Parts: sequence; structure tokens; C-alpha cells
Amino acid sequence: MIKAIVGGVLLMALCFSLPAQVVPAGAGKGPEEFDLAESLVLLSLNDHKGTFLVDTEYLDLALAGVMLVELQERGLIEIEQNCVRTGLSDTAGDPILDEILVKIRTRRRIHSIHYWIERSARLAGKKRLAQLDGLVDRGILEKRQVRSFLGSPKFRYRALDPQREQWLKEQVRATVAVGSQEESDRFLASLVYSCSLHRTVFPDGKEIRSMRRPWRAIVRGNRLYSAIDRVIRERKSWDDMVQYSHLTNLYGTSPIP
Repeated sequence: MIKAIVGGVLLMALCFSLPAQVVPAGAGKGPEEFDLAESLVLLSLNDHKGTFLVDTEYLDLALAGVMLVELQERGLIEIEQNCVRTGLSDTAGDPILDEILVKIRTRRRIHSIHYWIERSARLAGKKRLAQLDGLVDRGILEKRQVRSFLGSPKFRYRALDPQREQWLKEQVRATVAVGSQEESDRFLASLVYSCSLHRTVFPDGKEIRSMRRPWRAIVRGNRLYSAIDRVIRERKSWDDMVQYSHLTNLYGTSPIP
């Protein structure tokens, strides 16, 4: 009897001496649950408002690069020396990817990554909408229709559990600050950088400045990452120039003193 009591006391003491294992909300719903395109789409959304934090024009260019990588991983295209060549004669089994594949195969000339990222952006927009609907079906996002002054329906995609997105943010933070051997982690970090989603990962401006150099190193360390980044930055520069020209015509003089 005494031995049993003593044993129980020792067992309780041992339990209280062990550090508690903290399981974060949404545990088991980490980055591994999402593919690269889904991860980028989730990071580009405002968790509470359900709106995009970046112009979808630039997001679609990034997603076009992701789709090219997906085709490459399946052996359907080859990316060598900044050029995209056809690979196996199979289909991707995805209507959007197959449409890109047909375009690549029917071109007489071999074109660059830059060319195909720009040409695939429209289809990437369709892929983005399909990804959003898929995340809604899985209970990750909530789709809500809002009023539109133009008459066409507008939707907001609010996160049902922001902890999932927090997993992704922590993953990108760790990749930039510490490094990662996983190619998918580095690719996601480079896309976040190219889409100017810095503040979603590093809300503190000082942190962004300190992380800018290793972040750039990730982007410049891969030919494909650099190509996607260059396409997005060129499009941003073009849009800025058009806006500047429009303001100049509107006011009759340069809006910048």
C-alpha cells in the first residue's frame, strides 16, 4: 500500500517536472498541406478582409512561373539556358496546364522563360481562381460576395483559420533568415520577394532591411527565380510609366516637382 502511494507521488512529480508540449492552434495544418501555388495565393490575401495585398496582375505572373516549373517537374518541358523546350509527349492531366503545353508545342521557335511567363499570365489568372475555389471547398477560405459598382460579382476570400497562413509566414521567415535545403521553400521565398509581399512576413521595417540581402541572394541564386522577378519588375515599371504619363496628360505638367 505504502509502495503504491510512494509510486503515485513519484509519477506525479515526474509529470510536473516535464516541460509542457505546446501545440499551436491549427497544428498539423502546416505548409506541407499546400502546394506552391496555394501557398503563394494564401500569403497574398488579407486574412481578415479577404482582399489581395498585391495587384493580381503581378501575382499571376508569379503563378505562371510556378506552372512552368510544374510542367518541368513532370518532364513535359525542359528549361535550359533560359529557354523552354518541349519534353515528353504526355499530357499534364490539368486543362490549364495542358493549354500552356499546347502553346509551347505548337510554336515553331524556341522561346525564353521570360516570353512564356508573360504569355501564360492570363491562364495563371484562371488557375488562381481555381486555387481559391479549391481552398474554399477544403474549408481553408470563406468565399463572400460583395457589392460591385460595375455590376459584375466581386468576391472576398477570408481565412477561416489564420494560423494556417501563420505557418507559411514562419516558413518563409526561417528560409530567409536561416536558410533551407528545400528547393520549394526557397522558391516560395523568392516569389514572396518578387511580389513585394515583404510586410506579410516581416511586419517590422527594420527586419525587412536586414533581410533584404539574403532575400536577394535567394532570388539571384536561381535562373528561373531571377527570370520571374525580372518579368514582374519590368511590368511594374511599365505600369508606373503609364500612370506617370496619364497624370502628366491630366495635369498638363509633371506631377512630380
